[in-house]
Amino acid sequence: MSRSLLIHGDSPISIGGRAVTGFGRVVRMICETLPDWRITVVGVNHGAGAQTTQHRSLPHVRVTDAQDGDDLYGAEKFRRLAASHPWDLLLTVQDAHNASAWGPWSPPAPHLFYTPIDGAVGHSDTQALRCAHRVVSATQWGAQILKDRVGIHSDVLPHETDGRVFYPATEEERAQWKSALFDAGHNEIALLAVGVNIARKQWGRILEVVRACNSERRTVRLLCHTAPVFKGLSIPRMCSALNLTGLDVAFTPEDDRCGSTDAWLRRLYCAADFLISASSKEGWCLPII
Repeated sequence: MSRSLLIHGDSPISIGGRAVTGFGRVVRMICETLPDWRITVVGVNHGAGAQTTQHRSLPHVRVTDAQDGDDLYGAEKFRRLAASHPWDLLLTVQDAHNASAWGPWSPPAPHLFYTPIDGAVGHSDTQALRCAHRVVSATQWGAQILKDRVGIHSDVLPHETDGRVFYPATEEERAQWKSALFDAGHNEIALLAVGVNIARKQWGRILEVVRACNSERRTVRLLCHTAPVFKGLSIPRMCSALNLTGLDVAFTPEDDRCGSTDAWLRRLYCAADFLISASSKEGWCLPII
């Protein structure tokens, strides 16, 4: 008889051939590694059309649809599902600073809390972590943060890059992709920035870096792998305030941004000279694994 697993994760919908976020990639890899388990996935951003359909392409994985009234991180729904079936294992894939959405609870089965992102952790964020049977961090630095700031021990499970999908490009490929994706020449810097367009990602500071680099002549071409405008936060408006134009800053196409294939992501990262992140919370920031 196969064992059962209930997974809760931020943006866990990208289990098919595409990946919206690093969280989705983590969940996908877990599901692909456990083909003999019966797996149910619940979390924020579930029920997102094509992504959910692709997620369901794994026959041993069931995705729960969004419901009106569900809380932001799907924690309440996870609790309801956890109590509805004798699960062998409960798994939460979530950054530690969002754990405050959980609050204290009594897991009805062994609960593993995996934090793929390191970063700021406040005392209000630790209740769910303290209730978990085991906490796992992605890096030693993340484990040290939990230990020093909130007194929680966590094991370390490093990310590994899938060499079948992400591998180095030839110099000829890099030059071609750099020109096509960044519109950058050989002597220009292709700068890649990823992450949702929200205040804590500090896109303004990233744009200030570009302005400083391009103050005398254009040396940097920034490609933003995010939505130009999200919840009222407009990167183009910030660009205008800093006198940056489309020659300085560009955005990945919506079709690629909202459902990037592994092959496209490989081209994007191979073409970039540098990756920049200015998040005020996330440390590693899970740009890709």
